[in-house]
Amino acid sequence: MRHTPDDSARVFGGGIMLVTGPVARNGSDLSFKRMHFRGKDWATIWMGPHEHVTDLFLSEFRGEKVPVTINIAPPPSTLLVAAASFVHTIVPYGSDELGFAGALQGAPVEIVKAKTVDAYAIANAEVVIEGYLTPERVWETSEAEEKGPFADREEAPDFFPEWHGYMGKTLRVFKFQATAMTHREDPIFFTPHARSLEADILTAPFREACFLELFDRLAPGLVTDVNVMPGVASWAAFVIFQIKKRWPREEGLQKLLLSACFQHPILQLAIVVDDDVDIYEPRDILWALATRLDPDSIVLAPPRPDVFHGAYPAKRGIGIDATIPLSKKEAYKRPRFPTWIDLEKWIPSDVLEQAKSLQSDYAKMLARTGH
Repeated sequence: MRHTPDDSARVFGGGIMLVTGPVARNGSDLSFKRMHFRGKDWATIWMGPHEHVTDLFLSEFRGEKVPVTINIAPPPSTLLVAAASFVHTIVPYGSDELGFAGALQGAPVEIVKAKTVDAYAIANAEVVIEGYLTPERVWETSEAEEKGPFADREEAPDFFPEWHGYMGKTLRVFKFQATAMTHREDPIFFTPHARSLEADILTAPFREACFLELFDRLAPGLVTDVNVMPGVASWAAFVIFQIKKRWPREEGLQKLLLSACFQHPILQLAIVVDDDVDIYEPRDILWALATRLDPDSIVLAPPRPDVFHGAYPAKRGIGIDATIPLSKKEAYKRPRFPTWIDLEKWIPSDVLEQAKSLQSDYAKMLARTGH
């Protein structure tokens, strides 16, 4: 489908590629893939440079055809796993991502042998396209094929809206050779809308869980909550986490955690705040940045490798410590106004509900937190 008038092709972005066997280190790998069917039986397929399958396809299986299936509208749990941009120290090569989805839905994800390739498909998908990842490189559109190659990625034609909020550029990517398609009677076609709230919601749960697990391994119990906020290039660019310092010896661990965030190579912004800041309320986050940020505490990520060039205008990420030193916490205590007053004793309930309906999100936060 075309998502915007500027799209240069009908992008097939809702299929989940399932890889099992040696290329998945005998685990299972689920991921959404950006595809465009340029022919009746072949498509372009873009695989990110930081993904497990990409790394193995370009190293141990370089030059080989790899059997895979593209699954459309499988169970929701598999969508959540496929959309997650995992932290690879937590989800390493060989992980069983079908197992993650099964744990989430409380039952194993049913799979079935493909009919024409040595691969598996998700049994409850509405449509399955079988085929091979091939080492052949092709341009995503005929326009780019005619005009390319390009001296710089930014010179390539627009393709479609990407997760970071910019128009993705047309690239020279791998070729997918289809061998068969199976489907249910009257199948349902599903694809998340590009650069959307829907995509952000799919991305967040497992990504937040990865960061929380990473932090807990480095500093057990220090981090109390993690938020991958919708609308802030959630798939890979942003994370904010909340900590509660308990002892003087924990001072400074927040910078270690910020540095650890950037093992994910295209993370752009990581923020850490104290437990008195609501990490789901943008105004409270900005208040913490405005009043607690010490420029000397900023953590700069290493410059990104060239393979990630073009994701953002910037070439490195930044970590921001917006916490108060534990030794000064009492000196900078937030006021807390009463939130426990029962207003219905003085104001009719219908008038009270009408007043609440007129409140801004910020006013609702103040009423909820008292500061």
